Amino acid sequence: MSNTKKLPLIAVTLAAITLSSVVAANPGYGPKHEERCGNDKGHYSYHHGRGEAHSERRLQKMQRYLELSDAQTAELKALFEQHEAEAPDQRRALRKAMQELNPEDSGYQSQVDALILQAQKQVAERIQGKAELRQQVYQLLTPQQREKMREMPHQRGHKGGYAQ
Repeated sequence: MSNTKKLPLIAVTLAAITLSSVVAANPGYGPKHEERCGNDKGHYSYHHGRGEAHSERRLQKMQRYLELSDAQTAELKALFEQHEAEAPDQRRALRKAMQELNPEDSGYQSQVDALILQAQKQVAERIQGKAELRQQVYQLLTPQQREKMREMPHQRGHKGGYAQ
């Protein structure tokens, strides 16, 4: 084999070895990863602030920025907990249902259509739930706090902001 033909083969082999060592060094997901994350709800819920930790961070930011009273803080905490209890994560169930469909079934498309309708209904319910929560939060605030809340940074990922 000539040197010009060996060079790409060597480069590909080196790249494969390098990538395989990176993959082997990555602990990945699964039970061990969930132990490191400190929960059993999976990687996404831990790293993307879903659930109780998200509500706590949101409440802490609101306390700092809006200077909430202890009574307001307690009422908001109860509201957030109630909202979380009413809105279980159903997206995982939809994803699983979609994966379980067999494209070779004669009623495949009608099953897909039913899942689409179910997903649309769930999105509408989540939007309605968030709107109601926002309205309840505003009712607990003073006019000055409402004004401050309107001025709060709302962009996702904005450090120190209050994302809804």
